[in-house]
Amino acid sequence: FVNKIKEDIKKKQSSVKILSLKSNNVVIGEDAKKFIGKLNQLPDIIDIYTINEVIFSSNDVRYKDIINEMNLSLNKYVDYKISLDSNLIIGSQKIEKYT
Repeated sequence: FVNKIKEDIKKKQSSVKILSLKSNNVVIGEDAKKFIGKLNQLPDIIDIYTINEVIFSSNDVRYKDIINEMNLSLNKYVDYKISLDSNLIIGSQKIEKYT
């Protein structure tokens, strides 16, 4: 999923960087190589990496946790989106379809 979205977004904007967070707060095995942090660290990671857009996967993160993380971030310059499946991303302003 992440690779597909990454490719589609990079076609539109060449300066996009994808940072992956662990959806739960348990780190095992090779996780340190795949993820830059855990979901509960999202507000700090947004500030450290100057992130302007966060896309949550509804397959991996519960809606309750998504809303909680959105409320915890005090950064008003971050756009939050939710991926409902591998082809549809919903934001506050629009719905994007990736094929």
